[in-house]
Amino acid sequence: LAEKWNGGFRFEVIPERWVSGVPFTLDWGGAAVRVRTAYSADVTSQSAGTSVLTLQARWNEHHGFSFNADGDYVPPTLSCRAAGNPPPPPHGAPWPPPPPPSPPSP
Repeated sequence: LAEKWNGGFRFEVIPERWVSGVPFTLDWGGAAVRVRTAYSADVTSQSAGTSVLTLQARWNEHHGFSFNADGDYVPPTLSCRAAGNPPPPPHGAPWPPPPPPSPPSP
């Protein structure tokens, strides 16, 4: 919580790593919170008690993102997940290569 006023607040998040396009979900525990203006993130979706913000290409001056919201501040449960799944292992020759076949017996 960076700042609080009557009927709203400003919240700031500083991720450990910045990866553009990664969504952050804030679960407000059912509280009526609505993100109004976001900085260095886009508001992807909002529903009753949940806000999802997606990281933009650049962070703010504190190396994070922030937003102004309407409602009474309730500490949110914050979660994020990397965009997409990790790539599958490469397909190719096994390493080390198998031994050559044995010569035919006489």
